Amino acid sequence: MTSLDVYPAGRIGNSLFFSAAAALFASKLNMAEENIAWYGHEPDLKSIQELVPFYPTLHEPGLSESLQIQIRNFFGSKGNLPIRNLQKIDSLRRRFGKKILSLDSIPFELDRQDKYAIFDYFQTFEVVSYVSENWKRYAETEYAERLPKDLLNLISRSDAFVVHLRFGDYLDSNHKVVYGELSSDFYSLALSSLGASSSSTVLITTDSPTEAREKLLRSGFNNLTTVSEGWGTDPVEDFMTLVLSQQKVLSNSTFSWWAGYLSGDPTRGCAPSPLSKDGGRQCAWDPRWLAIPAHWAM
Repeated sequence: MTSLDVYPAGRIGNSLFFSAAAALFASKLNMAEENIAWYGHEPDLKSIQELVPFYPTLHEPGLSESLQIQIRNFFGSKGNLPIRNLQKIDSLRRRFGKKILSLDSIPFELDRQDKYAIFDYFQTFEVVSYVSENWKRYAETEYAERLPKDLLNLISRSDAFVVHLRFGDYLDSNHKVVYGELSSDFYSLALSSLGASSSSTVLITTDSPTEAREKLLRSGFNNLTTVSEGWGTDPVEDFMTLVLSQQKVLSNSTFSWWAGYLSGDPTRGCAPSPLSKDGGRQCAWDPRWLAIPAHWAM
């Protein structure tokens, strides 16, 4: 009997890529999406349960019981390893006996009697195009129900702009070389390209409100509101705000890319080109976005 197991990694943006890939391969296998077996870190999965039209649920929360026993036997009762390291070990053990799916599998017929698993990131527009219209319709209704009405009214105005700034682990030296940190010059150019002026209302979605505000002030925009501070939103609601906004500036983050993919009018969004400092991940580019030359902070 066929089965499809998914082992998501990363936070909201990457988890959405896993969800899109799972939906695509489930259709190829003629499986109901609720029959997909999800494994991994429960908080990460919960973060996307309100963002997709099906409801991913953990097949087995946490670590497998057999792995927990082995860990206790090896390290003793006081043994301690980071949870993500243990999950990686667990996912490697589960991989055996299953065929690993990738986008290369899409053109080929899948045997509906085999066992399949998804382990790798799916950062490509090809898998996005399969789910985007269905997920957009879901976002337009379900996301709007979640957000405060005054926030919805504000982001629909022609003189309001929503921007995403990603900090966090992107500031680590290794990540900064690969992914980069977008500079104030990029945000100044991006907002101006969308028609924003220094007096325009700019709403900020970010993981670091203080740093984001300082960067946009240097960009020449003074009428700033951090969505999480003004409306008490969490990252899920920040994402919904970015999706439903009429005019948006995307960052070099999977979180941003998905907000761009699910927007009602993707042509009112702009994104850095290239999407990362090392020039990679162009396979994730939506051709409807307005390309803004990327400027990187030193």
